[in-house]
Amino acid sequence: MEEIKRFEETHFNLFDLKAEYARRQRVIYENGKKGKHRLDTGEVTVNPNPTVLPQEIQKHIEQFENMKVTYLEQETKEKFLRSIISDPPVFVEQSNVEEIEAENKQKKANLKKQKAQVNEVQRQLDLLSRQLCADYEDLSTKAKGASEMSKEMETMQAEIDKLTKQEEALELPALEDPDMNLPAPELNRLADEYGKQKQEIDQTLVELTSQSIPQSREEHNQLKQEVSRLEKEKTRTENMAQEMVKLREEEMQKGRIHNETTAEWYRSLIHILEHILGISNFELTQQDHPQTKISFTYKDAHQVELLANSQTGELLSASLSNSNAENVQTILKQTKSLPPATQVQSFIRQALLS
Repeated sequence: MEEIKRFEETHFNLFDLKAEYARRQRVIYENGKKGKHRLDTGEVTVNPNPTVLPQEIQKHIEQFENMKVTYLEQETKEKFLRSIISDPPVFVEQSNVEEIEAENKQKKANLKKQKAQVNEVQRQLDLLSRQLCADYEDLSTKAKGASEMSKEMETMQAEIDKLTKQEEALELPALEDPDMNLPAPELNRLADEYGKQKQEIDQTLVELTSQSIPQSREEHNQLKQEVSRLEKEKTRTENMAQEMVKLREEEMQKGRIHNETTAEWYRSLIHILEHILGISNFELTQQDHPQTKISFTYKDAHQVELLANSQTGELLSASLSNSNAENVQTILKQTKSLPPATQVQSFIRQALLS
């Protein structure tokens, strides 16, 4: 009896957990009696945004899990204490354990089924809340637009009424153009006629353009081909010029520029001789090979034309203006008796300088 009395007076930690259990359960205890839940006091405000529903559900799931652990802990301690302090003590047999396990298995199956149903309902609520949120935003936007449109319509109606009153009070003068004084139906008819005329004019312009464009395109293509040909010819000419410049530079490097200097000296010598002898318009023309034609004017009075063999120097024929033809032929016969290389010089000396 003393041990039982001492056990009853012993203070267990289980009693210290009562306040913590009450706090977790969100229950207010007053004088040992269960008070109202905080949801009944208006302390909780519901979030109007349905998109946060999954977060709220997850939060409550975590709270229920904590409550479940606490409940199982307290229930186990209570049963253990009752079993050891009861008179007579309660003994647990294997059959009792198996019976409880079978019962728990059935309850777990039912709980799992109900949990699946709850999850399905939760999923549907989530989808419905998201759809409701989107519909709410859409309806809010449309309502706002309708409200603004209604205000604009009221403003426009007021403006129309104002203009109508001004038109009634205003006396418009008659216009000189009779078409401007026509009623609205007649004006619409005239507008349709003018529109048809404009379409006909546009069609005519399209036809004229379609006839002239192919010819212009053909000319453009021809000009393009001609430009391409000229560009190719220009490129070829530039390449040839570059090659000639390159060859000339090479010739200059090799010392063959002496030929140009010699030719320039001969040209200068011819110019001096023309000035001394009174010769002008000197020309040397290649005829049928090997014939060469020599023509010049002597003292602006006699036109001399000679035909000689460019290889041997033999004088073949000669003519001299403003001179006796018989004398010219006589000098030519005399000259032909001389060596071929000296016939041209001898004829010029006898016919002109003697």
